[in-house]
Amino acid sequence: MTQRNITIMAMCAVVAGAVFVNEYIIKNVKSDQDRGVASFGERFEPNQIKWEQELAQSVSKDSKAKTLLGSKPNMQDRLLFEVFEGRYEAKLDQGKIQKISLLQNQAPIQLKTDDFMKDYGALLKSYDSYSKSQVDAAHEDIQLKAKDGSAVGVMKIERDDKGRVLNIEIQ
Repeated sequence: MTQRNITIMAMCAVVAGAVFVNEYIIKNVKSDQDRGVASFGERFEPNQIKWEQELAQSVSKDSKAKTLLGSKPNMQDRLLFEVFEGRYEAKLDQGKIQKISLLQNQAPIQLKTDDFMKDYGALLKSYDSYSKSQVDAAHEDIQLKAKDGSAVGVMKIERDDKGRVLNIEIQ
């Protein structure tokens, strides 16, 4: 035989050996596990959609169904994640907000002081009224007052050059 024929036959033997190893050894080991990646496959199969709809109908009819329902967000969560869009962090003391700070690498947001005080002022301190005094464009002080008019605290808002909130501190 010539060297060319021997080389071709050796290559065919290597390919046949690889096919044998793949078919009989590797595939048999994998079929024992019979598992795949959980998120791999068709998401919008008619059978899958039908099963999900039937499950939803059966759960909605059963008032004692064991399902995990989320709870409504509290006022602090709504403030941090709806108003401040998750861009700020809050420091609390005995359930009251002491400081709200812009997180690193986040863009500040605009905030109207009157709307903020009306909707979320109760999260800061116990007070009955407030009065605004603007020190300059970058700083705003809000005096928190009791019913008798005495001062119970001060809220300081620090803003950037475009009027967006950087920090809010309650003293």
